[in-house]
Amino acid sequence: ARHPDNIVEIISKINLRKHFNLKNKNTITLKGI
Repeated sequence: ARHPDNIVEIISKINLRKHFNLKNKNTITLKGI
């Protein structure tokens, strides 16, 4: 790990993606009901 900052950035991006995916799934579920 030469650039820890880059790793932190990547992890935060992955977490954001997961968060958005959960939000989208919840929205789709609500629409489906």
